[in-house]
Amino acid sequence: MAKVLIVCGGTGGHLTPGIAIAEALSARGHACTLVVSRKKVDSRLIQNYPSMEFIEAPGAAFSFRPLVFLRFLWMQCCACIFAIHLLSKKKPDLILGFGGFLSAGIALPGFLRGIPFALHEANRVVGRSNRLLSRLADRVFLPVGVQLKGGRAVRILHVGLPLRKEFICMKKEVAREQLGIHPSEKLLVIFGGSQGASSLNEWAQVNCQALAEKGVSIYCLTGLRKELPCEVVSDTDSFGSVRSWFMPFSDT
Repeated sequence: MAKVLIVCGGTGGHLTPGIAIAEALSARGHACTLVVSRKKVDSRLIQNYPSMEFIEAPGAAFSFRPLVFLRFLWMQCCACIFAIHLLSKKKPDLILGFGGFLSAGIALPGFLRGIPFALHEANRVVGRSNRLLSRLADRVFLPVGVQLKGGRAVRILHVGLPLRKEFICMKKEVAREQLGIHPSEKLLVIFGGSQGASSLNEWAQVNCQALAEKGVSIYCLTGLRKELPCEVVSDTDSFGSVRSWFMPFSDT
């Protein structure tokens, strides 16, 4: 049995594949500990997995703005101290990072201790953190067709995105019924990630009426803490009342 430390907090795009990997490894008898951030998105998701071990770690996102950058440096120092204690306690056989500020704080102390380190990137454009951490990684997992400049080909393996076991195939009609969407109406889904994207949200709001005039409803996942109405009803001449939805978050 291997002990695996999965560093995957900060965004749903990091946390959800980390949970999927933990599910698969645990089913094979391995012990997994997931390191997450103190963000609201992490706190919400981990409530659905009471049988898993989650540990919150300090950290802050990177920015060149002076005050934010100083906070980032301070939190990275705190994260390194936290990581030293965590690694001494857990003694993992492998560290698996999914990028972001959390992975950086754990990867360096782990590298200095000689703990094998693997890195997963889910995006078509490799993030800043993963570009830097790839130099320390024994293995880098990238999406099919994505390359890493300066990365040694022998360390790179092209894979897909790990999916949690609750993702299942479902008929469109059933899914629409569960969401309260008419099975025959035209639907535009807008998804800006677990934290949303303000530019997409604003576009959806501005164009909601124009799309409704063409009989198109919007289902927009806005991200948490976005102050938008949950439902908008647009009156049209040709299609009557057309409903659109602005949902803060989805667990699936």
